[in-house]
Amino acid sequence: MREIKFRAWHLRLKKMFAVYSVDWKHGLVFCEGSDGNTHTFGFIDVELKQFTEIHDDHETEEGFGEIYDGAVIEYHHEGQIIVCSVQYEGGRILLAANEFDDGYLWINDLIENDDSLWWLPESKVIGHIYEQLDSLRDGEKIAESD
Repeated sequence: MREIKFRAWHLRLKKMFAVYSVDWKHGLVFCEGSDGNTHTFGFIDVELKQFTEIHDDHETEEGFGEIYDGAVIEYHHEGQIIVCSVQYEGGRILLAANEFDDGYLWINDLIENDDSLWWLPESKVIGHIYEQLDSLRDGEKIAESD
């Protein structure tokens, strides 16, 4: 069964929140902040980012990184490490970067699975477009934050 979950980027606060419930009828998003406090926001306050159901290939103590729409990842492609963004387009998920021949690669053509987990080989989530956008526009490599 597909795991449907979201994160929410608060447009005014410039912070990402973990979403634990969405009230589609009333346009409300129920979130938990990094401080553990719960928050309720209207759809007008946030931009929802959906989990792609794909993980990166970088295991930590918490497991593999989850790839959401809007994630910024490092992806090893044809001998290069390319910093790219993850986007939903045309009902599919793509990796977008100027270094790719067409400016993008369809992620579905690259992922692998073992019946319990889908992952993108040779990839690592390093942030999201909101905190990394300027570096992506400038074509700079984004520094990792540990």
